[in-house]
This record gives sequence, C-alpha cells and structure tokens, in this order.
Amino acid sequence: MNSATHYIEALQMNGQLVFTVDDVVQALGKSVTAIRAQLRRLKAKGHVATPQRGFYVVVPPKYRRLECLPPDHFIPQ
Repeated sequence: MNSATHYIEALQMNGQLVFTVDDVVQALGKSVTAIRAQLRRLKAKGHVATPQRGFYVVVPPKYRRLECLPPDHFIPQ
C-alpha cells in the first residue's frame, strides 16, 4: 500500500469508513504534507469528506452525490 487511495480502499474492505491524517501517515510512512495533498485530491473527487479538520470519512459511491455519509454512520466515532 503506497497511496491514500489504496489506504481508503483497504479501510472499506475491512468495514471501516473513518480515519485521521495521523492514521494515514502512520500506515504509509509518508510526510504529513504529502498525505494532505493526496487527501485533498481524493476530497475533490468526492472519495472522502472532512466533517472536522483532520478527521476523514470515506464516501462510498452510493453516497458521493451527497458528498458525505449520513451522519449516523460516523457520529459515534
């Protein structure tokens, strides 16, 4: 796994839809700047949403029109 795209795909396969920048940095071993740039691109494509700074939600294709998961999918976390 060498990119944020692969990271979020792996999360989805494991049933996890939320993560932080620190989670990705730790998993990929890249700089915070590089990870944030990758996440910005994924956000622009609608693949992730940021309901709170540093906290990301993976947006499955069926929710991309909404640009985020329904809140009850991630609020407890």
